[in-house]
Amino acid sequence: MTNSISGSSRNRGDILSDQSSKTSKTENTSASGVKNIASSKSNADTVNITSEASKIRELQSSLANTPDIDLAKVESIKNEIANGNYPIDHERIASNLIDLEKALS
Repeated sequence: MTNSISGSSRNRGDILSDQSSKTSKTENTSASGVKNIASSKSNADTVNITSEASKIRELQSSLANTPDIDLAKVESIKNEIANGNYPIDHERIASNLIDLEKALS
């Protein structure tokens, strides 16, 4: 199935005036914490960002700046092992290694 492409019935002046009217946007925040960005025209698109979405964005950025490994905890455990104060369950470690090997094969 093919569709023919024909010229628009609108003239260039109408298109340019539509584009210029869409550029005048305002931003309002309602009492519920929702930001509304809307054009001055009644048929314009709007974007609503809830306060929960803003919180999620903040959490994502703070997690991106958090290191994956807690180096202080690693050092603490190393010291406990070196002093003989950290209990090591050799049977559990061996069992988990075997389970991991089975899962990978």
